[in-house]
Amino acid sequence: MEVDTPLTDLFVCPWCGFRGLFKADPVAYVKCICGFWWIIGDYEYYLSLSSEERDQIKRWDINLYKDHQELNRRDWRRAIYS
Repeated sequence: MEVDTPLTDLFVCPWCGFRGLFKADPVAYVKCICGFWWIIGDYEYYLSLSSEERDQIKRWDINLYKDHQELNRRDWRRAIYS
């Protein structure tokens, strides 16, 4: 029986708890809304890359918007999103 490979990886930020689905083929960088950078996907593959290859990895930047204005304040957790 053949198993499908998922197209996305679940990202859960250990710092703020944000969750999202992002494509990591086989690895990607994610910049969370809390400002930290994380690596998703195959971490062993990431460690085998050279520094030039690491510069070319896909990067995801997470932004939250409310009424077309980006929330950059430290109290973004208290904001009410519609």
